[in-house]
Amino acid sequence: MRTSLFTFSDGYTVPYYEWESPDQADVVVLGIHGITPDLDEWMKLAGHVTESGPVDVHLPVLRGYKPNKKNRGDIPLQEQYDQDLSEMITELNQEYERVIVMGHSAGCGNVMRLLNRQTDAFEPLLLAPFIHPEMKVFREQEKTENDPSYKIFNARAVAAHTLTRFRLRFAERIPVVRIPLREQPLYTDSEIHPFTLSYRLMMGRFLDPAYSKPLFSKHTIPIIIGEHDEVIDAEKLTKYVSEVDQDQITVIPGADHNSIFHDQASLAEIIQLLSELRSENHVDQFSQ
Repeated sequence: MRTSLFTFSDGYTVPYYEWESPDQADVVVLGIHGITPDLDEWMKLAGHVTESGPVDVHLPVLRGYKPNKKNRGDIPLQEQYDQDLSEMITELNQEYERVIVMGHSAGCGNVMRLLNRQTDAFEPLLLAPFIHPEMKVFREQEKTENDPSYKIFNARAVAAHTLTRFRLRFAERIPVVRIPLREQPLYTDSEIHPFTLSYRLMMGRFLDPAYSKPLFSKHTIPIIIGEHDEVIDAEKLTKYVSEVDQDQITVIPGADHNSIFHDQASLAEIIQLLSELRSENHVDQFSQ
């Protein structure tokens, strides 16, 4: 693994992790993390993927997730991630023949936002997709008062939503979610700090169903979901995508929201999908 920084056109930098295949890779997976930038599960997946064929894996920590930095927990514009990830994809397309953008949880919302604006620059792959809070695919959640590290400030979110509709831009900066943020994203024993995320940062991670539904109808978008996902109801998601003529969804028996990264059946499915995406234009070099 190699650790570096990615510098955007405005000079902002984010941590950037790269895993290289032992073989010369002409395909790269750009992974997009969920609401929290915990990358330990991603690290396990990256190791398996790079060992299974000529594919590299790159994982950035998204803008706004730096502790003790300017704009912490916020982004300048709601569309900022669209621009940031487009810059990454443009650079990767200069180095590789094919770019596959793989999102997990809320990272899938960013993948769909990208697909809504540049359909020919990459191939999408969704793991446990959390695309928008208004999609009716969620499990009934038990109250989590005994987990103070993660909290949604519902009243603030409603206020921010209402005020921004009246073009009161200051409301976009209102913190609406608190998460536990690791100092070292790759390691579970890292020191953790409470960290708040603004309304516009959160909304910059989602795509409204009015836009995502047509994308599911128009494109083949592979989806992998765990049978026991604690956030997304696999049965509801399967029904949702079937209603928009999308049938490339795989439900992994026994897997949940995070074990989808390393469950053996899930790994086999991910590697097979990467093989198929790659072999559309190239001879398949993957091994199971």
